[in-house]
Order: sequence, then C-alpha cells, then structure tokens
Amino acid sequence: MRFSAIALVAALVAVTAAVPQVPTDLPIPEPESPETPEAPEAPETPETPETPETPETPEAPETPLGTDDTPECAQTCLEDNIDVTECALDAEDLTGCLCGDDAYVEAVTSCIQDSCEAADISSSEDLRDEVCSASSS
Repeated sequence: MRFSAIALVAALVAVTAAVPQVPTDLPIPEPESPETPEAPEAPETPETPETPETPETPEAPETPLGTDDTPECAQTCLEDNIDVTECALDAEDLTGCLCGDDAYVEAVTSCIQDSCEAADISSSEDLRDEVCSASSS
C-alpha cells in the first residue's frame, strides 16, 4: 500500500495535533543547592616584628676616569672592570695608575667597543685620551 505525500503530511499533522502541547512560558525552577557551612574564621596572625633597617651599602669608589661627560655605557665598563687593575683604589694618583695599567685599559676598551654605540665609543676614546694625557703631565 502506498501513501501519497498528501496523506503522509495529513497523518503527521493529525498526530502532532493529538499530542498535548507543553506551555513554554512557565518559569523553570532553580535547583536547590545544599547549604554550605560557613568556613571557620582564620586565626589572627601575630604581627610581624619590624625588621631593622639595612644599612646602606657604601658606594664603590668613584672611578677617576669617569666624569659627568662619560657615556653611561662607558661608565659601566670603567666600574665593571676595576677588578682587573692592580692599582690601589686609594692611590694618590689613581687616574695615572689606571691609565698606565694596560690590562685595565684593554678590558675597558674592549667592553666599550662591545657595549656602546659608535658615537659613545668615539667620545669615550676622546675622553680617555684627554684624561690620561692630563694625568701624565
């Protein structure tokens, strides 16, 4: 037996009409959540004793080759390589000693060439020549 398309549609409409409709505008109840017990209060933490102030670290001795005109990258090199020299940092003529210390001059020069821009390299070399020539006179 064959059903025609019209008969099939009519049968579906009849079945759908016979099924009771569920209202869609009813509110959906929220599921009840079990009450959670209140967390116990945390015990008070004792006050932390004040830490004594740390004394300020004394600044490293100023490197005599550094001036206000020294580029920052070069000043860092002057200070970072001070351990290369055998000059006493409290020497009367520290600038002369450092300028004459080939190991220190080479270490600082290498650092400046690796760390500084071209303009800072040039001004650092000019400043070194000026300061070292003044200390040797």
